Amino acid sequence: MPPSSLAAAPPRAAVAARGSTATGRPPRALPASSAAQPFPPPMRRCRAALPRQRASIAEESAAQADGAKEAGRGSENGANIGNGAPPTASSVAWRKPEDLRLESGVLSTVDRQGLKLPEDVFRCVGCTLPECQGDTGCAKNPWRLEKGGYLKSILTARVYDVAIQTPLQKAEKLSEALGSTILLKREDLQPVKSFKLRGAYNRMAQLSPDELARGVICSSAGNHAQGVALSARELGCSAVICMPTNTPKIKVDAVQALGGTVELVGESYNETQTYAMERATADGRVFI
Repeated sequence: MPPSSLAAAPPRAAVAARGSTATGRPPRALPASSAAQPFPPPMRRCRAALPRQRASIAEESAAQADGAKEAGRGSENGANIGNGAPPTASSVAWRKPEDLRLESGVLSTVDRQGLKLPEDVFRCVGCTLPECQGDTGCAKNPWRLEKGGYLKSILTARVYDVAIQTPLQKAEKLSEALGSTILLKREDLQPVKSFKLRGAYNRMAQLSPDELARGVICSSAGNHAQGVALSARELGCSAVICMPTNTPKIKVDAVQALGGTVELVGESYNETQTYAMERATADGRVFI
């Protein structure tokens, strides 16, 4: 329940009286101390505890930052001090948002090394290739670890095989209301009415002939599903689209119209995704 509805909630006495009219039972007697409360005491305690929790988190963060500096584990520029070993979770200095600002015209890089945590390593679903099992993960995408790799990948992406270059359109009323210039990127003009087509096609356009022959599979509640279905049609491969059972019929029909094979499974997206990833491994399809 949003805070606005909590704030507007009637007194408990009024709620009890309103309920008694519907049930025919006499109003329930409430303690005098709670009759004027806008919501039950436990909820008031939770709301009052939030500032204290936030303050506690802030204090803990400050203490960790001070401890790191005293131990000489960090420096002002975030570099590791000492033997030049790769950074670890305990050796990274705390940074303020303003420290990450760049001068106008300066292009930043993307640090793909990070802390080299296992959960940060990318591998395709079900991948068992020996060359992909190392610390750097997927061997098919070496550009992730190259300087300027992301920029090169963006500039050479094949998205415009199927996507269109959508315009920027000024939002006149919003710009006037905010006293600024607000531009809208009209990705709703894409063939599938969203930007999701870009990522789906760019990923699938890099698949080998053998991978395309095995087909693809994805989990989505709508927009990504349509992007995968259209990309599969353009690339001549089969696509299984796993969607939650509560997906609106209009979205299911849109995917089927693009040639995708829809399978409704799972009451939530997490259940649908889990099923799709398991089936990708079992059937040898590429998970998109």
